[in-house]
Amino acid sequence: MINTQNRALVGAVSLTLLSMLLVPAGAEAQDQGMTRLYAVENVSLNGAETLASSICEEAHRLSRAAGNREEELCAVYSLRGESKLVVTAPPHLQARIAAMLDEFDRLPATKSFHVIVLAAAAEGPGGDLDIPAPARQALQDFAALMPYSSFRVLGSGFLRTSQRAQTTLPGPEEFQVAIHFRSVSDPESPILVEGFEIYQDTMVTVNESVQRVRRSVLQTTFTIEPGETTVVGTSARDGQEGAVVVLLTAVRD
Repeated sequence: MINTQNRALVGAVSLTLLSMLLVPAGAEAQDQGMTRLYAVENVSLNGAETLASSICEEAHRLSRAAGNREEELCAVYSLRGESKLVVTAPPHLQARIAAMLDEFDRLPATKSFHVIVLAAAAEGPGGDLDIPAPARQALQDFAALMPYSSFRVLGSGFLRTSQRAQTTLPGPEEFQVAIHFRSVSDPESPILVEGFEIYQDTMVTVNESVQRVRRSVLQTTFTIEPGETTVVGTSARDGQEGAVVVLLTAVRD
């Protein structure tokens, strides 16, 4: 049997739940009570819950380190069927959680990359290459430091993606390129290319069976500024003199 005091408590809890404000991740936290709902759309609910909980855990740790007997109230749980987080915390922690969720929940920025693969030789014709001016300048800077004076294009192409992509580069030789990168929402921040590979698929005969074999030409990790063109790296050519040179441009949108 529920007494008057318990009814009052239930009523207060119901009013609190009814007053929850459904906000997109990243909305500025205001004093709408201690409990708020956050919609999660573009990251996993488990991931969002882990991110929000990390702020609560830090608040609890700092509270204990300061000798507070009562830890600062902060708790997170998820509504699985609705892709929402329920966060109970004071306004200053709500603001931190909202800002963190906003950064991780927004759709990744889409970036464009121009890849050029060239054959480099110490001797030979060094005519004007049909490549963009920034790539030509980057190649000239590279040639000034390396023993190569002749270049010709083996493959060239564009990739546009929000995180990872791969494609075949059109050209006299068939090269494949794969890229995996991470960028933040600021369009001027450096782009972290976590994985970049140039490779070729060749057909070989093994025990009278023809099989496709992947030969990696170049594999690396680096950062690049938006609008920058850089020589990603070089690789020796199988059975041939000279080298393969790979240029990458992070196209500024």
